[in-house]
Amino acid sequence: MPALNCHQRCRRVPVRVTGYMVLYTDNADLAAEQWQMKSVDGPRTATSVGNLTLNVTYHLRVQARNSVGFSPLSSVALFYTEPLTIAPGLPPPLSLCLCLSLNIC
Repeated sequence: MPALNCHQRCRRVPVRVTGYMVLYTDNADLAAEQWQMKSVDGPRTATSVGNLTLNVTYHLRVQARNSVGFSPLSSVALFYTEPLTIAPGLPPPLSLCLCLSLNIC
């Protein structure tokens, strides 16, 4: 299954980011509360979202967290998982990965 790698890059902010939420869906008609969510705790600046489906367009939003609470949701970023093409006689890859850099601070 493909996966999404998210990288957080922070500018200087008055309150330290303590984590963030990654929200994603393949159905843009759903309310944000219905999107799948992954919580990232601590000062980590990268995470992976797995179990994605091939040949699908995903919508992604990020929300930072600090001691005051959550930031507003980011604007929507779109990404597409391409269909898998394997040359005859070769085994499929063990995992696929997409990389996305986000500025969420």
